[in-house]
Amino acid sequence: MFGLRGRVSAVRHRIGRLWRGPRPTILMYHRIAEPPYDPWGLAVAPGRFSEQLRELSRTRNLLSMDQLAARLRRRALDGNEVAITFDDGYADNLAVAKPLLAKAGAPATVFVTTGLLGSGAQFWWDELAHLCFGVVKAVASEVELGGRKYQLELSARLTPAHSNWFYKTPPKTAREKLYLELWQALQRLDETERAVCMQRLRASLGPAPAEAGNLPMQREDLRRLVTGGLITVGGHARTHPALTALPKEQKRDEIERCRRELEQLTGGVISGFAYPFGDRDDEAKELTRAAGYTWAVCTHAAPVDGGQFDLFDLPRMQVLNWTGAELLGALDGLAEAV
Repeated sequence: MFGLRGRVSAVRHRIGRLWRGPRPTILMYHRIAEPPYDPWGLAVAPGRFSEQLRELSRTRNLLSMDQLAARLRRRALDGNEVAITFDDGYADNLAVAKPLLAKAGAPATVFVTTGLLGSGAQFWWDELAHLCFGVVKAVASEVELGGRKYQLELSARLTPAHSNWFYKTPPKTAREKLYLELWQALQRLDETERAVCMQRLRASLGPAPAEAGNLPMQREDLRRLVTGGLITVGGHARTHPALTALPKEQKRDEIERCRRELEQLTGGVISGFAYPFGDRDDEAKELTRAAGYTWAVCTHAAPVDGGQFDLFDLPRMQVLNWTGAELLGALDGLAEAV
């Protein structure tokens, strides 16, 4: 009898989940590109992105982040809303993503790391991937990063190879293990210390020439990005640090200066912020509020709860290189998991 009650309860639970329908969701993209190495799943191929936009336009109500936040404040979300966001400020956001978004009539917010605009430098995680996966020479050396010594041991190969390794899969090869170990060593360093460490890695592993598609936008590109009103810009700190690793005043500077610089570059008001790496604490949230932002997003994968929410800690779901149907399935799965 107890077993029967349990089965009935499980069926009711599943039916209840089915009746709940869709949930408001913020999507997190980074790049619309096809890089040879993408261990964090940051890139969605242009064809796949077009397919995803078609399915989203057909099935969901696409809002800008400002619209979604405004409805959230009024508790006026009906569950079918989706907002599209991009992190970091890659050049392909303008060159590739914007035309596809315009074709679909889909609004988006691009969170920009201002300190790298026009620098000609790659984001350090991309350069690290090229150093670990693209180097063809044999390497046997030692390097100090953040006060700890690391052994660099790689065998030679004839040509650079593509890698389909994704970080959620346990690393198996020497290159995969090295990348993950070095990324963990570098991620919580400040900008100055990380720059020194990257130079040491280039000396041992490099060089890793920057490809145009891997670079951040130019400063003047931001005006072109927001022209037309379909795309808005948000803050993503100046140097993309793990904010909780910084002292308060450095944390404040990263958050406040980013907003000031973006307003100067775009000529508009910057209302939203995305915590780099999704890394935040109560202090970071309060500093974001004090800097004049009116909402902020993290990287916690969940729908937006229209009844109970923190406007300075809104969840997002990372979009991978899925088909349109796979994206809709991921949205359904996220809603059902609540």
